[in-house]
Amino acid sequence: MAWAAAERQAVEPVDGQLGSVAASTATRLLHLAAPGGIASSFVGAFLYRSIGSVFSQLRASDIFTAFGAKRFNLVSQIQCCNAIATDLFFDPNIVQANWTQNIMCKPFSIG
Repeated sequence: MAWAAAERQAVEPVDGQLGSVAASTATRLLHLAAPGGIASSFVGAFLYRSIGSVFSQLRASDIFTAFGAKRFNLVSQIQCCNAIATDLFFDPNIVQANWTQNIMCKPFSIG
């Protein structure tokens, strides 16, 4: 969907259109993020990477513990591939216990 919106915008721009959020197509993403589960850390990290780059009001501390924020910054600094990032996020202690309740994340639990 985001790709189609970008192509449309390149050919026939819509005034006021600022872009699309690629994560928006996964409407039940938070169902993968069971509290305390390994998937929660992956989903939290990759969701933050996606929507945090677009919406500056989402802070790393909304998703991550202090340790998790350092880990996320490391991944960003070394610009590693998804395989390495996945390995670095393989720890359920990097995300806040209630991060899925954040108002910026809630839209990804619709469905």
